[in-house]
Amino acid sequence: MHTGISTSLQAAMLVGAAQIALAAPLHAQERQVEFDIPAQELSKSLREFAAATDMDLLYPPQLVKSRQAHAVKGVMTPTAALQEMLRGSGLAFDVNGGDSVTLRAVGASRSQAERGSENWSTSKVATAPLSGIVRNAATGSVLPGANVRIEGTPLRTVTDDRGQYNFPAAPQGTQTVVVEYLGQVPQVAAVSVAPGIRNTGDISVGSSSDEIVVLGYRSAIQVALNQQKNADNNSTVVASDLLGGFPAETVSEALRRVPGVAFGRDADTGEGSRITVRGFSSEAINVQLNGLDLQGTGYERTIDLSGFLADNISQVTVHKSLLPSHESTG
Repeated sequence: MHTGISTSLQAAMLVGAAQIALAAPLHAQERQVEFDIPAQELSKSLREFAAATDMDLLYPPQLVKSRQAHAVKGVMTPTAALQEMLRGSGLAFDVNGGDSVTLRAVGASRSQAERGSENWSTSKVATAPLSGIVRNAATGSVLPGANVRIEGTPLRTVTDDRGQYNFPAAPQGTQTVVVEYLGQVPQVAAVSVAPGIRNTGDISVGSSSDEIVVLGYRSAIQVALNQQKNADNNSTVVASDLLGGFPAETVSEALRRVPGVAFGRDADTGEGSRITVRGFSSEAINVQLNGLDLQGTGYERTIDLSGFLADNISQVTVHKSLLPSHESTG
């Protein structure tokens, strides 16, 4: 399991400042932009503002918590839009050389705003371990690749293949844990963290009812996309439904439709028996089955995949770059 820091248009905690950075390419501050942002929570409005203007917004998370924003609609400059959005909220902003904007409380200087956003990890906060399992509320199945974060802190992690998340040092007390899973509404749960014990907090995503729901193609693709989206390296996750949809019998023939992957045919049978990734020959590729290395049957290191039928495989993950947890085969 890997803890990490979210980037892009999501609220991201800067390691040195515990600030939220809504990052995007920078453009001129005073150009005309068309806005259509409704009145809502300020944090949501700021994310939409950053997406519309391609600007950077810097602020500590506690500064915008529980605040509401005014609606902004029409064509105007980013400065005018931000002024209207923050009207009556008790917040002001400073333009940092036209490249980014720092939010602060009215009456506070820029230096005070920066000091108010000290790194959470360096503060004197009592902590305790917190772990749990994220499940689908309708089916009870575990959800790998789900984003789990503790509200108001920079702590964030991703569930592993068994749907488990782990925070070795979560702040003590009642914490708000938010689970984000592609295709589902973010799930918010209150979890109590007590000292001296390993705290557990299982969370169910989605809704359960007495209705009978048949889940198939969409749920399998959903799991694969979440794992691929939250992977720490460049990888492609192919679900069983996609493998079965390819007009191929063997795994190697099915994987040739994955970007960066090609396959070679057996000289005698003509079947796809080996694969290449990004031009590397099959002898340089490490192939694992359920986490165990497969060994070649001949004098070469090539793994013969002709005996693995696509219908018998639940999921294939193609790692195009290595992680520290991956073993080297020399």
